[in-house]
Amino acid sequence: MGEKWIQGCERILDEIKTMESLENRDRLDLVRSIRFALEALNYNLAGWMQWINNPEVCSEFNQVELEDIDKNLTTLVKSFLEYDIRISNEGFQKNVEKKIEESTNRRSLYV
Repeated sequence: MGEKWIQGCERILDEIKTMESLENRDRLDLVRSIRFALEALNYNLAGWMQWINNPEVCSEFNQVELEDIDKNLTTLVKSFLEYDIRISNEGFQKNVEKKIEESTNRRSLYV
């Protein structure tokens, strides 16, 4: 499975690079790219969960290697969560502003 997994990841990475290299991407291109990236992340997370839940695989790594994996993954996850919080707040604010605007527009109909 190891070699096939790596080849699969390389194909996903190539596809992401291809999408990034497109010039003048429109909104649909961006949505497609975001969707593909999230699907790739989901696919890889499932693989990591299989790996970490397999004691035979984990036993092959020493303390230093596991510390390196832990450091890299926690850095990545913290960055992703910080980004998620920022984007979620922006989306929430846009939704709140939209609701206020809709409410104001409805009231102006009755005035």
